[in-house]
Amino acid sequence: MATSVDTNVIGYLLLDADGDRADAAEAALRGALGAGRIVVCGPVFAELLATEAWDAPTLLSALATMRFDVHLPLDAGVWPVAAQAYAGYLRSRRPADYVCPRCLVRGQELSRPKHILSDFLIGADADHHGHALLTDDAGLYEAFFPRVPLRRL
Repeated sequence: MATSVDTNVIGYLLLDADGDRADAAEAALRGALGAGRIVVCGPVFAELLATEAWDAPTLLSALATMRFDVHLPLDAGVWPVAAQAYAGYLRSRRPADYVCPRCLVRGQELSRPKHILSDFLIGADADHHGHALLTDDAGLYEAFFPRVPLRRL
């Protein structure tokens, strides 16, 4: 089975922010590669580029060296699934009577969403293609993409 990989896993490996996490990411990626191909979707590629640690050609080369398949375009079926899951997430983060704080102050502080749309595009892409997902953020994907088999870091 192919495994899609979340940004955090590749980030641990390529950015080496935490040696223990980098070691865990490398071991998990080797295991996933032994079970099939590893896929990097467009949103993961974009998030990695946003770190400004490399340019696009250098990142593509690094991912190719690691034998990862980079699949930048998202199929049309991914977008509505991601949007529906993200809408559900946003509803769970806001009270039903939410009004923009800039428009009207209600005296209630709202928690800011922790996740962004790209997280949901990553999950929807794995779901659409029938891939497992290797992530260090399993809670989000368990809640909103229950059909996606998860491989935890």
